[in-house]
Amino acid sequence: KESYLGGNSFDNQLAILRRALVRAVEWGELDRVATIRLLKTSPHPIRALKLGEIDRLAHAASSPFWRALVIVAGYTGARFSELIALEWDDLDLASIPPSVTISRGAVRGRIGPTKTYLLRSLPLPTVVVEPLRAVPRRGQLVFDYEGRLVPYNTARKELRRAAVRAGIEPVGCHALRHTYVTELARRGARVDVRARARSP
Repeated sequence: KESYLGGNSFDNQLAILRRALVRAVEWGELDRVATIRLLKTSPHPIRALKLGEIDRLAHAASSPFWRALVIVAGYTGARFSELIALEWDDLDLASIPPSVTISRGAVRGRIGPTKTYLLRSLPLPTVVVEPLRAVPRRGQLVFDYEGRLVPYNTARKELRRAAVRAGIEPVGCHALRHTYVTELARRGARVDVRARARSP
């Protein structure tokens, strides 16, 4: 089981199971919550790119659509699930500075709250604005993929192909978010990508 899911993925499944059991106890369906022990695993190191590598990766993307997705991810730290749920109304490209509000995510083909149930507004670096304006407007979603949400595996393959073209060691989608957080820490900022709670 561990070799199929990976240690972290298996632990995530166990955590979900435990929450379900806790709810069952609250509803009176169970007397107690069974003991669930998480696997002892070492976290896999995630490579952080340099900002110059993010730019090279974006320029090596196969279309303006993918170029914008890469550069927005690298310069905002948005999760992949948040990127693909981003709507045009979440962007304010005319303000000074430009900004983006991240309030939702997409998991298993459904759009809902973010992973942490939090909302955050971020300033957008000017380097992000033009790539976003170059994305064709096909619908409400910024990254509208043929009328549907961007499949994770499609994005992962595109990112790996772009890395090869850019002469960069292939990375996964989460490396773009990790790059943003690492860059904030390098500049001495207090890193808290959770931001603030959703307004009622």
